[in-house]
Amino acid sequence: MWVLVFIFSNLWGNRLGHRIAGKIICPETDNPFFITLIVSGCTVLVMCPTMSLAATILFNIILGHAPVSQLPAIWAGTLLKNFPMALLWNLFAAGPLTRLLFRAIIKIRRPAPVSSTAGLDIENMVDKNNCDVIMSLDSK
Repeated sequence: MWVLVFIFSNLWGNRLGHRIAGKIICPETDNPFFITLIVSGCTVLVMCPTMSLAATILFNIILGHAPVSQLPAIWAGTLLKNFPMALLWNLFAAGPLTRLLFRAIIKIRRPAPVSSTAGLDIENMVDKNNCDVIMSLDSK
């Protein structure tokens, strides 16, 4: 199933989720936390029906030998059971854990920024090498 999740997510899940979220949010003015919640919710809105359909076909139709004529009813029942759990799982467990791990990985592997003003403390305008004040920020 994880292979299907990867394929469907990369083909249309993330793209449609972001496109739907883009119609709801305004990145310039909205809170970043609100943006994260909306994008996560919209991604679940696309991926949950997709994966519920894949699971219904795989487990009920192919492996369970249910008649194909019952596919819409079985899929609707599966979707109604899966959507609340998928949304809560994404908002409160998988999403925050994934963001935490990626932040930790990026923080560890990010090279230190190279300063073009070696030896200068720009904020206080003090030369760190010989401790002379270069310029006072308060003077005009």
